[in-house]
Amino acid sequence: MQTFSVARELLGAALDTLPSNVAILDAEGEILWTNASWQEFGVANDIELAPDTVGVNYLDATAAGEDEYALAAHAGLDELLQGQRTEFELEYPCHSPDEKRWFLLRASAFTIGGDRYAIVAHVDITDRVLEEQTTAQYKLAIEGAGEAIAAVDEDYKLLFANEAYRNAHYLGPSVTGMHLSDVLGPQDFETIEPYAELAMAGQEVAYRMTRTRSGKPDRVFDIRYYPLGGAGFAPEGVVAIMRDVSKQIEREQHLLSLDRLLRHNLRNDLTVIRGYAAMIADRGDAEIASLTGPITDAADRLLSEAEKERQILALLSGPPEQTTVDLREMVERVVEDCSEDYPNVTITVSIPEDFEVTTIRSVEQAIRELIENAIVHNPADEPMVRITAERADDRATVMIGDDGPGIPTEERIVVTECREIDPLVHSSGMGLWMVKRIVTRAGGTLQFGDSDLGGSCVTMTIEPKEVGESRSDESGGGF
Repeated sequence: MQTFSVARELLGAALDTLPSNVAILDAEGEILWTNASWQEFGVANDIELAPDTVGVNYLDATAAGEDEYALAAHAGLDELLQGQRTEFELEYPCHSPDEKRWFLLRASAFTIGGDRYAIVAHVDITDRVLEEQTTAQYKLAIEGAGEAIAAVDEDYKLLFANEAYRNAHYLGPSVTGMHLSDVLGPQDFETIEPYAELAMAGQEVAYRMTRTRSGKPDRVFDIRYYPLGGAGFAPEGVVAIMRDVSKQIEREQHLLSLDRLLRHNLRNDLTVIRGYAAMIADRGDAEIASLTGPITDAADRLLSEAEKERQILALLSGPPEQTTVDLREMVERVVEDCSEDYPNVTITVSIPEDFEVTTIRSVEQAIRELIENAIVHNPADEPMVRITAERADDRATVMIGDDGPGIPTEERIVVTECREIDPLVHSSGMGLWMVKRIVTRAGGTLQFGDSDLGGSCVTMTIEPKEVGESRSDESGGGF
């Protein structure tokens, strides 16, 4: 008898350690015993009964429920206690006012001395359900995406492929386990394998590939590879995103052609205007000749803006390829050129030596534009410009200050895109706008303030931007 008592005490203590809510029912459904978790759950949820609920008929309690889950639990437990089944499981929601929760009711029948009993456990499965819901949402998003998305494991066997990918490669709905060489063909697989190997090594890869099809127009795809694996773990495969950019490239080519045509006509017409203005200045009287100066100046400004527009278009039409440069050497190179063009300006540079930054090449063009902008818009006989730089982790900050009249508010508004361009709010030139585009593509920011020299201070941040490996115009199908 003492042995039975000890065993019962041990069993109760063991069940009390379980995080699940556990109860033992007799054949009529009456609760005979509950563990600590069951009782703690009752207290936490303001149960009106005694926390252990011993003596409560659990079958009656579930039958009194009004929702489908309570009725299903009643039916299943009743069949269990009647001997019609030995096990019963039911997943159900049990939300509180503060959080959403889900539980798994798991019950098993057993007999002692010919009497039938049931052990009932309620297991918290909230984390699993939420993860499943998130996975389902991701699946819907991936299946509904316009881009072709697929993933392969380390052996280049497909883990999944969305509908767009399957359609692009003429695949059926069941693709898991297919080798990528069977999907693409041996030749195309050999082409993409070096890119995929980079992603397997943990890099993000970007490139473009042209698919040539007999009797049909070529299609160009922008392809991105991302390592597949959790943070802190080695990649276990590759996720590929393939986007058809054929129409985008066609539009870009049309815009480039239109741009070349417009700039050609503009340049020719402005040359004619300047020529006639020069003839008028030579042949007219002094009063008329004095009126030709503004005409020539306006024509020169338009030609200069047309050249900047060409530079901006070239900037936006190509991928932002990154490189590592010495910022001090880059600035000194620009300062040397500006000093030759504007010998009356004083430019000081305060940048530490060996100041390396990783950024896009056109940042040098942005710095040149800001320095020239500070010079040409300063009416002083001997303008002053000061360039300083500092570093915080991977981020570099370049500050260009001057002693000029400052950048007008309208210019700042348009460049920072705080307001739309309209007849009353517009920028007088494209230089600052081009700087903004360069800095944005470099993943940095552009801010305007006041310089202690008395004029404006333009602050440009530069930090590495992940662009991955980038190649273009490969021939093949892509993965």
